[in-house]
Amino acid sequence: MTEAKQTTSIVLLTIIYQLFISPVWGVAPWTSQMPITLQLVLTQILAFIVPIVFYFFITKKPVKATLRLYPIHWKNVILIVLMSLLIQPLMSLLSFLASLLFPNSVAEIISQSSEFSTVPMMIISVGVMPAICEELFFRGVVFSGYRFISTVKACCITGLLFGIIHMDVQQFLYTFALGSLFCVLVYHTNSILASVIAHFTINATQVLLAFSQMKNAESMVELPELTLTQQFMSIGTITLLSLPLLAGCIWLFYKRNANPILKDIVFEGEMAVQESKIGSIPFALIILIYIVVAVVLPFVL
Repeated sequence: MTEAKQTTSIVLLTIIYQLFISPVWGVAPWTSQMPITLQLVLTQILAFIVPIVFYFFITKKPVKATLRLYPIHWKNVILIVLMSLLIQPLMSLLSFLASLLFPNSVAEIISQSSEFSTVPMMIISVGVMPAICEELFFRGVVFSGYRFISTVKACCITGLLFGIIHMDVQQFLYTFALGSLFCVLVYHTNSILASVIAHFTINATQVLLAFSQMKNAESMVELPELTLTQQFMSIGTITLLSLPLLAGCIWLFYKRNANPILKDIVFEGEMAVQESKIGSIPFALIILIYIVVAVVLPFVL
């Protein structure tokens, strides 16, 4: 079995595992007594850290090289934070377009959770934990597993799987785009911290926006209700204004990291043989599961 096919199989097994533990966790008697933030933290650990530990236990891969646990220059940190802030209008536009057909469950969860928690706890549960757990799995284990296929293909496939594992059609467009971008950041910096910082910045910003909206509602500040056309024009205008700035940050990032140092990209004892297939059967099963769980079941139930 090729490295790429093995990696796709790992993602498939992780998705099946998550689909199994989700209902079990939901009906467990102790979960109803937990604060929502603690539930979110433990969910991330169960969903991603457990598979990561199992992966290294079985494969014996070098942890540091696989997860790219290397430092990152402070100038890259600034550029990544700026890119993460400037890309959010585009995310909002993609989310808005998808919400015309599918409900925005993520916004509802953050909004509901913020009613029963504090800003620091929400930052930890929604910002810190997903940024660490999801990035270690996708930009660490998965992206590393596709290192023998072309970089563009590896970024796109990892981004695609990142979008799929959320099992939410409304989220798919922007999670796919972000997942691919995060791979680019990690590739050019050779550090998992690049995607962790980007992921955290985006999620933390969304939490702060949710709390801001909640404060406006509590203060009885009445905002005019916009039509769909007005919402589209508003989001679209902000997106158009932010795109040149985003493009400038991306250009500066590429200029600074034009020749990435990819140390330990091929592990000791391995041959750098280019692969062409990612595993047709496991990948087909992942797509099938996604269609059934994320597309068909929500309309049936």
